Amino acid sequence: MTVVAAEPTYTFREWTRILRDTKDKSYQSTRLGADVLDYLAWKRLQRAAARTLDQYERDLRVLCLVAPARLEETTVAHLMLAMEHVPPGSWKRVQAAWRDFFKWSVRVAQRRPDNPVDLLPKIKPSPPPVYDLWSQAELDLLVAATRRMENPRLERIRVLTMIETGARAGEMHGPDGIKLGSFDLYRRTVTVIGKGRRPRIVPVSEELKDA
Repeated sequence: MTVVAAEPTYTFREWTRILRDTKDKSYQSTRLGADVLDYLAWKRLQRAAARTLDQYERDLRVLCLVAPARLEETTVAHLMLAMEHVPPGSWKRVQAAWRDFFKWSVRVAQRRPDNPVDLLPKIKPSPPPVYDLWSQAELDLLVAATRRMENPRLERIRVLTMIETGARAGEMHGPDGIKLGSFDLYRRTVTVIGKGRRPRIVPVSEELKDA
């Protein structure tokens, strides 16, 4: 009679600690753990960098603990369950480690006919982050400082225009720079000529319109 070892069970607190503890090796006792060790030994023979091996072990450990299944039985459903416990910013890296592991299982270990990672939904690229470089208090100080300049009204318009349009220095000055004719006070917009002489229309505030 074949005896199948039971999967280790953890409380939520224990499970969270295990995932965070990079030195915890309890994943090795799961159904997938022995195969992960064989794969990492194979990568080590390939002269993979120690840092790469460490990161791959961490990423595969998540799969071992969250969605335990034998190598031959692991499906895309197991992978999707494990992905729910991976921060979105790490999805691409984690999938790369999983893909290489199952690629090994197909071509080297010859334990599977397919790579289930190929069936995961495609990852859409994240939009580039937008950073607020200036606080509102700092912007207010910039505008207030124009009162002490030689031509306060003109400088106030310039500062407000730079703040609200995000125009570069080259877009503010020069032959294609912002001029009085760039403003449409009826529509409350300003036309900015960018790189390649491509125009973009930017809405402006009532404060800039009044100025």
